[in-house]
Amino acid sequence: MGGPAAAPTPLPTRQLVALVVINTATSFQVNLIWPFIPFQVEQLRGTSEGNGTYVGLMASSYFLAQFVSSFFWGPLSDRVGRTPCMLAGCATNIATILLFGAAQSYPQALALRCLAGLSNCNLALVKAHLGSITDKSNAAEAMALLALAWGLGMT
Repeated sequence: MGGPAAAPTPLPTRQLVALVVINTATSFQVNLIWPFIPFQVEQLRGTSEGNGTYVGLMASSYFLAQFVSSFFWGPLSDRVGRTPCMLAGCATNIATILLFGAAQSYPQALALRCLAGLSNCNLALVKAHLGSITDKSNAAEAMALLALAWGLGMT
């Protein structure tokens, strides 16, 4: 029926390592707030009254902003390239998480979390770039490495 299956194409190691590192760092930045956000929100607001609502708003603001900005980052990465956009995402990850940790008020922390979501294009672009450097024979293995990197960042 079909003959022997062809050997899988070797994965581009250097590019894959870079994508795994970016994915791990992005996962870390996205998930870093979960252990302390209720305490931070209470401290920034000065009360625990309605804390659940404010924590939920803070937590979801990142993902809502990221959703909105995805319509900007995709076409921009098509024009200027994925690498410059991913580097910009890495730089803003560093800046926004440091500023978020130093926030002096709830509105400031919320704005920084939104800015982090708006400027982080890496979740989508890493997968898009992975699709352009792999083929049918090795894409599943490479995608599994990204999932492993995400879990490592969460840990």
